[in-house]
Amino acid sequence: MKFCTSCGGRLADGAKFCTGCGSAVASIPAKRTPAADVYHPHEPVVVDTVPRLAAPPTQPGAVDRPAQGGNRVPLIVLVSVLVLGMLSIGGLWILRNRGESPPKDARQPAPVLVESTSPPPSTSTTATSTAATSTTTATVTTTVSGSESASPGSAEPSGSSSVATDEATATSQLGSLRTSGIAATNLDGTWSAQIASQYVGVEDHQLQPEPFTAVDILNLHRRLVADSRFAGRPVVMLKQNDFGKYGKTDKEIWITMVLLGHSSKDDVQSWCESTFGMTGEPLKNFCLPRQMKPLYR
Repeated sequence: MKFCTSCGGRLADGAKFCTGCGSAVASIPAKRTPAADVYHPHEPVVVDTVPRLAAPPTQPGAVDRPAQGGNRVPLIVLVSVLVLGMLSIGGLWILRNRGESPPKDARQPAPVLVESTSPPPSTSTTATSTAATSTTTATVTTTVSGSESASPGSAEPSGSSSVATDEATATSQLGSLRTSGIAATNLDGTWSAQIASQYVGVEDHQLQPEPFTAVDILNLHRRLVADSRFAGRPVVMLKQNDFGKYGKTDKEIWITMVLLGHSSKDDVQSWCESTFGMTGEPLKNFCLPRQMKPLYR
């Protein structure tokens, strides 16, 4: 049995969220043990028994002598005639082409420009699709002229939908989203649904293979805002200790909430089951009922 590092509550096996405080639970990859070397003592040892013939020893002072016989004078004369002929031909070619060398710029053929028949890529509309994994459904984020479309009722401030490519910009935009989320949230004791909870460095292999960065957390929140399953519901960004039970942690845990305003936990549980199409422990990793009331210990 594992326990939450934030509030000390018990954690079910395989849970990614603490049911007490909603904190994200980091997954720890299992250690891999290298396979042991296998020794087979009874395997036969193959020995090369084929004899090798040694080269006969060389007598000290022995010198290879060419074979006797044959007159080499005709061969020398023939070779000399061929060499003189080649030199004469080369000299004639140099004299004939002297001063007729083409200019340097004309030696290389001019490049041929081929006009492309494919239309230029459009820069006004970009579509990014995230394929559904084993228990998640596909979500689509569309950017039109530099602004991201969001579902009605979302609490994203204007100008926060520009694409963040570095950690500092993403962290700043997360802070702006949190400020808008606090303003849109009523801590009146009603129940809502937590659909994401991440911090920088947490591992969640069901969503992506690498640890989360601030850019990843921001992009995940935007995909959830644009998800058609939550259309008509306010989808806001909060931090762990903005509401509910206090969790002691030194990490910035960013939480995406769907503000349902239901009167009971069971109502939110039923909404989660119908929206995500699952029940039991696996559902807690994707949708968790949370009571929206002021922070308490």
